[in-house]
Amino acid sequence: FIVPDALSFFWQYHEIMVRRAYAFPHTSKQAPVIFDCGSNVGLSLCFYHDNYPGAQITAFEPDPKVAAYLEGNLERNGITGVTLHRAATWISEGTLRFASEGADGGRLDENAGGVEVPTVNLRTLLEQVPHIDFLKMDIEGAEAELVPHLGDSLQRIRHLFIEYHSYAGQKQALHAILDVLESQGFRYYIETDVKRKNPFLAPPEFQCNIFASREA
Repeated sequence: FIVPDALSFFWQYHEIMVRRAYAFPHTSKQAPVIFDCGSNVGLSLCFYHDNYPGAQITAFEPDPKVAAYLEGNLERNGITGVTLHRAATWISEGTLRFASEGADGGRLDENAGGVEVPTVNLRTLLEQVPHIDFLKMDIEGAEAELVPHLGDSLQRIRHLFIEYHSYAGQKQALHAILDVLESQGFRYYIETDVKRKNPFLAPPEFQCNIFASREA
């Protein structure tokens, strides 16, 4: 792999390859269908390729510079069968401003002076597929609006991963996301690596991982 930032790559490698956080049970004879929103440099795609042979993978990466690393890494590792969209998953099709920070923290931000990137309506894409085994969503805050927008289209999904971000100065949306998941028949598990010795003295920001599955 060639990467723009060694530290973020290290944490991704530990989470994806060592811990295997994106592993999900798959017993069907058919190849699993995977949607990966926020593919970054491609480690998650490499994990799916190695562990779910023949998987039908649809990937999204809006950061133009990071997407170039991603495409190169797929080629170097011989990973084929990936449909890659250089776009952000959102509630509508169009364009939005994207604030890139050079690693894995770039995000949609209309107030940023970043680049303009295309957006795709994820609900529209999901509704074109009858069944999705795994949806990964690591989209740096956009999940707050996107998950409620998806609504009952989530019923097509068996396993779902969301990295939830709570930013200072923005309305918190964890409760709304969990309400959507419960209403669509998911059971969820939440964890965070953020440990605060003095929570009231810390910055009012945090992130957590949501692992959700639907009963067979």
